[in-house]
Amino acid sequence: MSEALANGKPTVAEFGATTCVPCKAMKPVLEGIVAEYGDIINLSFIDVRYNSSLTTKYKISLIPTQVFFDHAGQEVTRHVGFWPREDVQAHLEELGFI
Repeated sequence: MSEALANGKPTVAEFGATTCVPCKAMKPVLEGIVAEYGDIINLSFIDVRYNSSLTTKYKISLIPTQVFFDHAGQEVTRHVGFWPREDVQAHLEELGFI
């Protein structure tokens, strides 16, 4: 994830787990957004079971959690739970990421 935060593009970090039902539902939503906007935003999937240091660093207590970072790698907002594609896309537009 550090490479994504350092490359100058906004980043969405999805904290979740492969066994989490809402996390599984978020995966195609975020993959679709990356397919469309991958040239201007980054997406990182962080499995909380295998990345406890990042989970602790970003104070993740519920999954799925989407953390939005600006082009400088600073967290600007986050969302907890499933989010339909239209809402994620609208949020990215609101933030000026797309």
